[in-house]
Parts: sequence; structure tokens; C-alpha cells
Amino acid sequence: MCSGISTTVLVFFSVILRSLLTVAIEVDPIVIKWSQFFFKSNGSEFFIRGINYQYFGVNGASSTEYIDPLSDKTICERDTPYLQRLSINVVRITYLDPTRDHTLCLNLLAAAGIYVITDLSGPTDRLSLEPRWDTNMLARYTSVVDALAGFTNVLAVSVGDLYFHSTYNDYIPFIKAAVRDIKKHIQDKKYRSIPVGYVTNTTFRSLSIDEMEYMTCDTPRVDFMGLRMTYSYYTNCTSDDDINHVATVFRDSTIPVFLDSWGCRVDPSNDNRTFEQIDTIYSNNVSRVLAGGIVEGYFQRTDPESNFGLVNAHYDTVDVTNGFRIFSSRIANASPVSTNINDYVPVNTASQDCSSKTSPSGVESTVLPPIPNKKLCSCMMGRSSMRCVAKEDGFDKMNATDQYYALKEICENKQDSCIGIYNIGSLGEYGAFRQVQSQGKMAFWSAKGR
Repeated sequence: MCSGISTTVLVFFSVILRSLLTVAIEVDPIVIKWSQFFFKSNGSEFFIRGINYQYFGVNGASSTEYIDPLSDKTICERDTPYLQRLSINVVRITYLDPTRDHTLCLNLLAAAGIYVITDLSGPTDRLSLEPRWDTNMLARYTSVVDALAGFTNVLAVSVGDLYFHSTYNDYIPFIKAAVRDIKKHIQDKKYRSIPVGYVTNTTFRSLSIDEMEYMTCDTPRVDFMGLRMTYSYYTNCTSDDDINHVATVFRDSTIPVFLDSWGCRVDPSNDNRTFEQIDTIYSNNVSRVLAGGIVEGYFQRTDPESNFGLVNAHYDTVDVTNGFRIFSSRIANASPVSTNINDYVPVNTASQDCSSKTSPSGVESTVLPPIPNKKLCSCMMGRSSMRCVAKEDGFDKMNATDQYYALKEICENKQDSCIGIYNIGSLGEYGAFRQVQSQGKMAFWSAKGR
């Protein structure tokens, strides 16, 4: 009898494990109605109680190396119970490798009631690196969407960040173009309606509703906006005043706005965090505007200037901090006032017309970069005079950042030879071959006679 029971149990768990590895677990998808998230089936409101879950490797707590945390079976099995203990419902991912299998990890998270928001970019094709939207980036972004589309606990995807740049006004049209093309890809593939949004990193005291209106005017529009609120030079902790300020700025938002990154930097040897900001984020006044927040972050780093982490993870062990215990208790007791989707009355339903509204300061055109055209790029590179130029110059061995600055210096000093590959997003001016990857741009410039 005992032997029979043991065999039955083993068979049962074998079946469960097989399904975790091969079949996506269905959970209730999260949908958007104007400025709020809701569960699709019963219409109850969904507030993000998230954590940034970006792994830096066992030998590099201070590393900036990109590691896909949802493709490693050992990491996922180790961390999921701790994520459950944190009482969170969202993990924020910075990088995923679309060539790897994420079924087990996404299923473990789904079984724990945890959703995923992920960036689509990779280490060398972030929209924050330079204002561009080319064939390589489109291929990378769509491949991540394809890899995740079958999992209903993928809450949303983010196309990029708006960082502090003197050319900020040239960046924002490229963010909007990426949203346009990813939403079209989702529609063309007949996937479920996965929300597509972006993160803004502008200073909070200068945040303007104009930026949101620019990103939501006409169709397609961005589905959500995340706000970065962790700056090492700004303050050790995200302040209640800043949280209340952004809630005031976006009180008339027509899309969900949430804190994509908030928290407190800490010396790992003296974790005295109280996470009192949770009381503000999920208070009645703020939660009517903001759809929750994502704390920074799960993994500790050795550098106190960039350490926001709640656990010290090493191989198969996890040591929780005092901050872990405080955060878990506080977030579990957060109780924002919620509304059912059937009873929800949005504050603002006015649609924006791009041609008649005020754009962010310095953006003088509503013209967006064109959809990257692989055939156009292949045609250009197919010319015999262009085939090997980039390799001859060693340009192909540069990383993406060096390629960008090399072309930037070239085109600033010799603009006439860069007309076909240069652009000014704020003016809606885009070179015919601006959508070509960097090596192609260098080949174009070289073929023009330098």
C-alpha cells in the first residue's frame, strides 16, 4: 500500500513538473480601462505591488552585466518562495534573452500569483543609448514579445526609458515610434492585447502633463507610463513629498501611471529602512491616481551608492535583510480603496489630437520615425561599394556606444555627408537610411566620399 501511494505521488509530481516545463499556466490577465488596471475575469482593481528583479550574477553584486533571471531554473526555484514571502504581485525585469526558454520560471511565478513587466531592449539596443529605431532593434523587441505572448501573467512590456539627455526632445519621437510598431506586431500576430508602455526618467519637479499627452495623442498611443524615482544624487530615499507631487501632476491621466522604481539606498551592514513610503503610495488620495509601485530591488549590490536590495543571494542560498522583513509586513498590510471595473468612472476621457496640442517643450513636429524596413537596408548594403567599408575601418568591432559616438562626431563635423543617415526627432526630420543599423550608416557615410 505504502509503495503504491509513493508511486502515485511520484507520478503526480512528475506530471506537474512536466506541465511546468512545457505548458503555460493560465492566470487571470490584467486589462486596462483608462487610468487603472483590472483583473479581466471579475473586474476587481489591480494595484502593482512590485519589485525590480534583475540578477547580476554570483560573482558580481556590483556588476552591470545583463543576466536573464527568468531562464535559470535554479534561480527561479530558489527565489520564488521568497518573492511570495514579500507579498508582491509583480516582478520588473530589465533584460530577457528571447532565445532561451522561460516556461518554468514564468509558470512558477504564475502559480505564486506573480505577474511580469519586462523591458524589450537588450544591452546594446536600448532606446536610451541614442535616439534611434532601426531594423536590429525592431527584430530584438518583437522577438521578446513572441517569446512571452503565450503567458497570461505577462502584465506589460516597456519599449524604453527617457533618461537625462540634452537631446531629450529628439528621443521621445523614437519612443513613440517603438510603441507604434510593437503594438502593430502584437495585432498582426493576433496575440492578446499586451499593454505597451515606457518609463520616464525626467526630474520630478519638472514633470509635465505635456509629455503624457504627446505619448497618448492619436492612435496608437502608449498604454502606460512608469516613473523612475530612485536617484543616487537626489536623495537616499524616495520622499513622500515626491510621491504626492507626481500624484498631483498626473491626477487627470488617461492611462495608468505607476512608480517604476522607488526605494532607499542602504549600507548592507546597516539596514535601517522603514518603507514608510508604502503608506503614501497606497493611500486613498495617491492610489486614486497612481496604480501602485515597484520597489528597487530584490538583489543586493556591494556598492552602497547603488544598493537598494532586500536579499543577499548566493548560489542556492538566500539571506534576507531586515528591510526584507519590514517591506513584506508593510506591503501585506497596504489596503488601497479599490473599484470594480463596472463601477469605475474615469476622471478624464478626453482624447488628444496630436496636431492641435502642445508637445513637450522643444518638440516641434508630430512626425515620427518610419517603420524600420529591412528590405530598404538590404538594398542599400547590397551595393558593392558599401559591402566591406565598416569592416575595413574596424567599425564592426566597436560596441554600440562607441559606434554611436563615432558617427555623432563624424556627422557633427561633416553634416553634408550624413544627410541620409542623420535625424532631428524634435523637428520630425529623418534621413532615408536612418533606420539602418550603425555599420550600414558608416558604410553610407564612407560611400559618400567622407
